Amino acid sequence: MIDFANHHGFAGLAARVPTPKDKGLVANQVKLVYQRVHARLCNHVFFPEADLNRAIGKKIVPHNQTRMQQRGNSREEHFLTDEKGLLKALPLTGFGILYYANLRVQQNS
Repeated sequence: MIDFANHHGFAGLAARVPTPKDKGLVANQVKLVYQRVHARLCNHVFFPEADLNRAIGKKIVPHNQTRMQQRGNSREEHFLTDEKGLLKALPLTGFGILYYANLRVQQNS
């Protein structure tokens, strides 16, 4: 994780201890995506996987453009105004997965 964070130039901070406050927010978002995307596609069969991804993309666009009740703007508007400007470009080189091993030297060297 640390190597991946360093490669992409961000700090990987530990999440805070799980609390019921966080669980409700996440559970509600999962429920919304289930209702607006999964439930509308569950009776269809998709081959190949690219067809499924296109169908999900078509359903997720209206979800992201729906105005949120308490915020007054949509998820897409929030992303474009508040978050998109903070994004950095991805590194030009890909991240190579590293494998670590804990080795021990025997007493006889």
